[in-house]
Formats: sequence, structure tokens, C-alpha cells
Amino acid sequence: MEKTTFLSSMPVALGASIGLLVFGLYSFLSQWAYSEPGHEYLAIAIAVVCTALFFALRLSKIGLSIVLIIIFGVTWLYAGQKFEWRKDYIESAKTRNFFAFDQYIERYPTFEEHHFSWISDHPRYVAFSRDCYKPLINAPDAPSAVRAMSPECRTERSIAETYNIDIKKLIHDYHDRMRHTAKQIERERFRTKTQLADCIKNKTCAMIPLLPEGDDVNFQSEENRQIRNQFWSLIEDKDISWANCSYFDLCRLMVQGEVIDFEDL
Repeated sequence: MEKTTFLSSMPVALGASIGLLVFGLYSFLSQWAYSEPGHEYLAIAIAVVCTALFFALRLSKIGLSIVLIIIFGVTWLYAGQKFEWRKDYIESAKTRNFFAFDQYIERYPTFEEHHFSWISDHPRYVAFSRDCYKPLINAPDAPSAVRAMSPECRTERSIAETYNIDIKKLIHDYHDRMRHTAKQIERERFRTKTQLADCIKNKTCAMIPLLPEGDDVNFQSEENRQIRNQFWSLIEDKDISWANCSYFDLCRLMVQGEVIDFEDL
């Protein structure tokens, strides 16, 4: 009874709940540079649990207090996993070990979207990149690329079933972004390279074939003709030309790996 009275006293209840809250929030704030969607809700959950712990201690609900402390620990550990997931992506982006599939998607998947995709039906971009995309990039030729891929990567249907990715739509979406970029350049919407780089970074634009800086655009010349043809194909042709399919890896590799037939694009 004396122990319960001690724990339910105002100084102990207040000190325990505030101390836990400060520890939790400090852990969050010190890693906030690596936060991702969902972390804000976990921070709120920490605050709610600490508030509930104060009242549980004041009311001498020791069993409930223990449960709340366990919930705090699980929430804190889960938040840490999310921080590490995002940190690994950000730190890898600073090296050559960056996420190769990043240019084709709007944002990197969250911890939940990757690990619990079977619940929410989110596309499994990280797994697809690991099992399908990177083996194709690293293969010296098409036959070895096909052998290097996981069996789940070899048809559109198996990719859709295993990774919840519509590969043709992804290719067309990226090609549309390339066309948008080319039309913006034709209309002289970008006055500097920095503006174009920012647009690409924001995933509104895409990398496209461009003439070298300072090149004299002489349409009678054979120099850089392939680049000029690719650029104008983006503006004039609604369908994907083979030259432009070859320009971005996703399209080229899916065709070379015999995952899709170019004629079906």
C-alpha cells in the first residue's frame, strides 16, 4: 500500500510522465531530419501515452501504468525503425549506392508501404528494384539479364501480382514526364540549368536528350543528330519511339529483358 501511495503522489506521477515525455520527444527531434510520413502520429501517440500514464499513476492503476509504459516502448522502437529506414535511403543517396528506381516514382516508399504492402496494396518498388530492375542493369547482355531476374519479374502479370506494379503505366507515365519537359524547353520556360535541375528534382520534369552546351543547332549537320531526333520525337510523337525507350533504363531494360514487347507499348 505504501508503494502504491508513493507512486501515486503528485511529484512521482508528474516526474515519471514528464521524464518519459521529454525522453521520447528528444529522441524524435534529434532524428527528425530522417522523419517520414507517420512519424508525426507516433509523436502524438507518445504524448498521449505519457499523459495517460500520469493519470494512471495518480489513480494507483499500476497494471495500466505498466501497459502504458510497454506501449511507449513499442511506439518508440517502431519510430526508431522508421527513422532508420529513411536514414538508410538518405545516406545511400549521398553515395553511388543510391536507390536506382527513385527517378520513376514520386517519392520513396515509407517503412509501412514496404513492409506491410500486403495490407495496403501499395506498390513494392524497393523489392521490385532489388529483384528485377538492378539485376537487369548489372547484366552484361539480355540473356544473362533474363537469367539473373527473379521468376516473378519475367512477365507483366507476375510483376503486377507480386509487386503490385503496372509496369506499362509506369513507363508511359515517365515518358509523359519526358514529353512535358521537352515541351517546356521548346517554349523556353527554363531560363537556366538550375531551373531545369530543380524541376527534375521535384519529379515534375525528367531527364531528356539535350544537345551539349554551346552546340550550334544546325539541322543540316549530322553532328548530334540522334539527340535532336530524340528531342523532337518527344514533342511531335505521342507514342514512345524506340530511340526514346532506349534513353531511359526502365523502358529499355523491360524490353531487353523480354518482360514486355515494345510493339505493345
